[in-house]
Amino acid sequence: MSAWEAGLLLAPQGLGAAAGSVLVNRTINKAVPRTLVVAGIVLILIGTAPFTQLGHDLPDTVIAASLALRGIGIGMVGAPVMNIVYSRTEPEQLPRASGALNLLNTVGGSVGTAAHAVVLQNRLSARGPDVPAAFGDTFWRVLGFCQFRRRGGHETAPDRGEGGVMGARRSRGGLAGGPPFVTPTGQRPFTAKSSVHRP
Repeated sequence: MSAWEAGLLLAPQGLGAAAGSVLVNRTINKAVPRTLVVAGIVLILIGTAPFTQLGHDLPDTVIAASLALRGIGIGMVGAPVMNIVYSRTEPEQLPRASGALNLLNTVGGSVGTAAHAVVLQNRLSARGPDVPAAFGDTFWRVLGFCQFRRRGGHETAPDRGEGGVMGARRSRGGLAGGPPFVTPTGQRPFTAKSSVHRP
């Protein structure tokens, strides 16, 4: 497989991530963020499962479709997670929360990549020349981790209360310089400006 063919085969994941981001942008004010996160993790699970069979001559069409599902799932997880974190954070704590979230994303990604690289190296040594089977064994670990995160997402209670950043933004009628928030019923929330009695 040439570099061009490999790039084309991986392109569906990028397209799927873009589609997932668009979907979240249109539904995040209508659905509980936790629901979007769990749905995204389930899509990642479904998309990862075929990669455990890489040692059995998996067709390119199946790989492309699986990558697209993984991309959609990844796109559906990021924004709702930040929504949940920031909705539970007081406005004055936002800078620290943002820095901590970025740090955790960076460290978590590095540690996860290193851990799976060690697993892959171990399976390559065990499988010998059967490289696709070694990758398939490694994806079983990835699948197990996704399952663990899916169960963790179910156990996390949603928080769409009026406290924190989301509550403060709703009380101001929306983001600075942007349109006011609209509730899922199509009504604009009560704003502080409307409660001021002008002489």
